[in-house]
Amino acid sequence: MPLLIATGAGAASRFDIGLVIASGMAIGTLFTLFIVPVMYTLRPHAILIFLLSVLLITLSLYGWFFKIL
Repeated sequence: MPLLIATGAGAASRFDIGLVIASGMAIGTLFTLFIVPVMYTLRPHAILIFLLSVLLITLSLYGWFFKIL
């Protein structure tokens, strides 16, 4: 934070560096606090949906195959 509020010689370049660091820390914190837990929460549900869809497709293909025979 001191880089963002610095004054004097070279303050403009320090502000740019401080802005990048502060923005990166804020985005990283938000990602860690919100996005990662949501992904861990949705992951089992997504796996279940995938497995059920594979099962339904497999059963429908087998049903189609046995109708031909």
